[in-house]
Amino acid sequence: MLFEASDSCGHTVLMDSSREHGGEDKGFLPSELLLSAIGGCAAMDVVSILKKKQQDVRSVEVIVRGTKSAEPPTYFTDIELEYVVHGDVAENALCRAIELSHEKYCMVSITVKKGAKFSVKYRIEP
Repeated sequence: MLFEASDSCGHTVLMDSSREHGGEDKGFLPSELLLSAIGGCAAMDVVSILKKKQQDVRSVEVIVRGTKSAEPPTYFTDIELEYVVHGDVAENALCRAIELSHEKYCMVSITVKKGAKFSVKYRIEP
């Protein structure tokens, strides 16, 4: 159940499932990787926007919590982001940066909110 995903630049990340589901617990659960992608995208946007507004931001932590549906097919019914910002940052600047991230810039959260259409292809190679 251990898989390695790679991006267009050659960076890799491991995904696995828990031992109870046949994995070895050696990588991200794919669902947790999705939450991490939302948090990482949002954090990068917020830092970039705050720096452009000349705010003295020293660090940003985004804690992402997802609530899963009770019955299969399971999916996230709610996703909550909590921002912890260190530095001398104006509250209105932070609020606007978060709003811009989630409404305009963060491709990951916007894709999840809008519900992208999926298509599936396959091939079998001997």
